[in-house]
Amino acid sequence: MEDRSSVIQLADGRVFVGVYDGHAGPCAAEHAAATLHTRLDVAPPAGGSSNAAMWEAAYEQCEREILRRFRDGTTACTAVLRGEELSLANVGDSRCVLGGGGRRRRLSERLTTDHKPDVPAERARVEAHGGRVVHRGAYRVFHESCPLLLAVSRSLGDFALKKHPGLISATPEVTDRSLKPGWDDFAIFATDGLWDVVSDADAVGIVYDTIGEALASGSVTQELCTEAASKCIQAARKRCTMDNVLVLVLCFQWRPKSGAAA
Repeated sequence: MEDRSSVIQLADGRVFVGVYDGHAGPCAAEHAAATLHTRLDVAPPAGGSSNAAMWEAAYEQCEREILRRFRDGTTACTAVLRGEELSLANVGDSRCVLGGGGRRRRLSERLTTDHKPDVPAERARVEAHGGRVVHRGAYRVFHESCPLLLAVSRSLGDFALKKHPGLISATPEVTDRSLKPGWDDFAIFATDGLWDVVSDADAVGIVYDTIGEALASGSVTQELCTEAASKCIQAARKRCTMDNVLVLVLCFQWRPKSGAAA
């Protein structure tokens, strides 16, 4: 099991969430889960451009540390929640999906982009830096000087492929989302072991089936969120996922007066 996660209370009431899907070993995922949140600025960023700079600096530092110490790699899907503002950064194919609209509508919205080698912009970057995209069970990044075939086009670590700058990027894609109190209910963070076999809509439906009644009464507990995550994992296994599965469910319990997430 090379997947890791972190849920951490930061300064000024911010909450950090991260999921990491390691490959070729657990060390990169363990290091990112233990340290990435500490690389963020102490003060909350003011706006979108500041968020991007904050995330890029944090990922760059974490990348340097991993390459200095380890040879394996990891995806990362991370977020900081402060009040109604959710800022996300990701590399690789771990994903965040938003659930909203209540039990009846059960709407899903994908908040991150999967960095797969066959995505046109990712493929173009790989080929521009001397690599190729080949199909070996899945689309993978290949370089003639390296035996490693990687099924993502961005990651933290992966020392052998990072010898070729630009081939595999560690620059995160940053997304800022203003949440709608009373409409946006929760976010699902999961590794590709879930998303390979469970659609965004199905995962959102599973969570609503588990916590929907408690959402309506404002009584969602951590235990219920954990149960919802476990049911997503069970669904992936029933559908014969070929990978490890890690799922976190972050519920927004909005305070009636302020609109802030509890």
